[in-house]
Amino acid sequence: MQALLPGSGDQAPLGLKIVSVRTANAEKGLPTVPATILMFDAETGLPSAVVEATWLTALRTAAGSAAATKLLAAADAQVLVVFGAGLQGEAHALTMLAARPALRKVVVLNRGLERAQVLCATLKKDVAAFSGVEVVAAALADGAAVEAAVREADIICTTTNSSAPLFDGVWMRAGCHINAIGSYTPEMQEIDESSVCRCRVGTQLSLLQL
Repeated sequence: MQALLPGSGDQAPLGLKIVSVRTANAEKGLPTVPATILMFDAETGLPSAVVEATWLTALRTAAGSAAATKLLAAADAQVLVVFGAGLQGEAHALTMLAARPALRKVVVLNRGLERAQVLCATLKKDVAAFSGVEVVAAALADGAAVEAAVREADIICTTTNSSAPLFDGVWMRAGCHINAIGSYTPEMQEIDESSVCRCRVGTQLSLLQL
């Protein structure tokens, strides 16, 4: 991902972001989508900076979701459900609270319950953002917990690399807002057909980002 801003000399920033996908990194406690930004002098072509951009990439994606949420989700949204407990899940939980400060409950659903619990513990440490907010962890294998979470959700964020739908779209309440950001290949599918068929784009209505 390259970019050049108009200008001359040091007033013309030239940058390149390199992103890798390494799902096996999770087993090593490393980011699964590491990213690096290289900055260059536009006039000479010489490198001027190397920036570790893994968190920046996650935050940029989550910020896009937050902007959509601020424009389209219900102003009085109370319950946020996040599928995925990785870096994207964390970034989305934080930015959703910024977009909808009325949120009073966050449910984190993940394949491994332990990782969901770790993320919940991390979120609870952010006293400023999560003061008075209930934070709950559950495993995707717990079908009853998944259904219950989706049925009460005002906002759903899917941040996984799942190849099968994460929930049944008929469970969603009217007006539920979806930020679906994890599917980036033809083989991946976080959202089922019923969710897609129910979606509309408009103020106070659902948004599905594909």
